[in-house]
Amino acid sequence: MAKYILVKRPEWYTGTASNVSVTNGRIYEQVHEHILVYCQANGLTEISSGFLVHHRDDNPENNEPENLELMTRAEHAKHHRPVDARSEDWCTDEVREQLSRGRKGKPHTEETKRKMSESQRKRMTPEVRNHYRQKALEVLKQKEEISHA
Repeated sequence: MAKYILVKRPEWYTGTASNVSVTNGRIYEQVHEHILVYCQANGLTEISSGFLVHHRDDNPENNEPENLELMTRAEHAKHHRPVDARSEDWCTDEVREQLSRGRKGKPHTEETKRKMSESQRKRMTPEVRNHYRQKALEVLKQKEEISHA
């Protein structure tokens, strides 16, 4: 799985470091490379609070300036998570499994499932579950159609 690239924080960069470590009493600061590339390409010294740099092709190793765009955190959330996916109740077992794979390939354990609050389970009447299951299937079907276009 591709990972974001960390590089030494240059002096010109005034933003927050992504990673800070101390070795032998020395402080080492690192920044994600794509943030520095975006800043250099656009004459910035940092990314303002509430914004982030998004990889258009979703490949965190492709840090070419034309592959990077500035987004608000809200825009980024919408991009990676469709509106219908914002409710925790909409998921079918199939969709839950796909989302679990996004958690580093780790599905929910039985222990985690048991810890779900009783109120969550009570809200999921058969009617509500069927309603959101249909919505989820529609979203998956649309994504499939788009990817085959």
